Amino acid sequence: MSSKTDVSMNMRGRGWAKKAAYICLIAAIGGAAYGLYAFSVFKATEAMLAAAILFVAASQIPGWIGGSERKLRNPGELSDLIKANAALSRKIQILHRRLDELSEEGGPESAEEYDRVVQKVGVMEQKFQEMEERVATMPPRKPAISNLMGAPRQVSSGPPSKFPMTATPGLVDDALGSGALGFFLQPVVTIATRRTMAYEATLQLIGPNGSPFDERSVKEVIRRENLEIHLDRMLLDKTVRVATHFRNRGRNAAVICRFNERSYFDEDFLFYLAETLTSRRDLAGAVHPAISQNDLAVVSTAALETLANLNDLGFSFVMDRLRDLDAKPEILRRAGFTMIRAQSYFFSRTDPQRDTECMALLASCRQAGVQAIATDLAIEAEISNLVTGVEFGQGELFSTPRRVRAELSDDSTSNITAQAS
Repeated sequence: MSSKTDVSMNMRGRGWAKKAAYICLIAAIGGAAYGLYAFSVFKATEAMLAAAILFVAASQIPGWIGGSERKLRNPGELSDLIKANAALSRKIQILHRRLDELSEEGGPESAEEYDRVVQKVGVMEQKFQEMEERVATMPPRKPAISNLMGAPRQVSSGPPSKFPMTATPGLVDDALGSGALGFFLQPVVTIATRRTMAYEATLQLIGPNGSPFDERSVKEVIRRENLEIHLDRMLLDKTVRVATHFRNRGRNAAVICRFNERSYFDEDFLFYLAETLTSRRDLAGAVHPAISQNDLAVVSTAALETLANLNDLGFSFVMDRLRDLDAKPEILRRAGFTMIRAQSYFFSRTDPQRDTECMALLASCRQAGVQAIATDLAIEAEISNLVTGVEFGQGELFSTPRRVRAELSDDSTSNITAQAS
């Protein structure tokens, strides 16, 4: 509502209230005069008292109208806090992503920046916690003038918190013991049409607050407790079931699952991977194991042989976290890799020479039938900054990872439905 409209409404309200007050006063005076005329002092007193009461009540009407308008214009402290909370949470997530990048880059300069970012995250997390406590102690704001603002939104009292908890060994043990696991799908889309061509599947432990643990802290605990292989087996099982469900519904979207480096060095896991997919040859082209470029360079011979055997059965793979502009897509394609993924900055414009090399790599990918995917896309500006030739994308800009609606069944896939579509 504009300020001009507010002023106009207040003026009309005050004018009406004054007229009502004068009419009441005149009526009361008239009644008092009639009482005196009839020699009844009691009736005259009653009339004058009524006139005073009505006059005072009518004089409050303009203030009440003005107060209602002020309530409508001012959303309240609770709404402001909620919006500030959401903005601060977003900043913390961006800083956590930067921490992951710095931990992979290495070097003294990265270490110094890492320490600075950690300190900044600590300050922000403390501020976020204080703001959450303030929101929790404040009563919910009642909607003002619902007929003008529309029906009030129903706020559920039990949704999971969007702010991740820091994982500890005890909390992780509790989550595993209680089966608090979430299976998530994040779409990979064609940038031009935003059409889903694949999903990345992830398995995440759920904290007591109903949300996945902070990614960095939970990885440290899982690594320390040697839980990677166990969780990767579960990830494979659930991926197979979701891929089966998609096939049964006639959907061609593939499901990507990236396993930990330790799993590719574990003979029991490699045997389980080979046995599981060999028994499900119908899912060739639907399930895509992923491995990072760094891990691919150091994995065991047994792992390479397992991938080669699966490729002979028709399965193909994803090379993740591409870092090399000299990658040979034609060689990767012969080895069974039909997709490569790199963070968006890898495909971003930097200088003419590197841009030319990057576009040449993308051209080679298209020629070899290898799809190049830019990940971690969060805003439209990042798409505009990509070099020509990037056709596929993944990230919060398109969709956050979404949890599969129903828990996967060991015996049937008839009840599997995913939120991501």
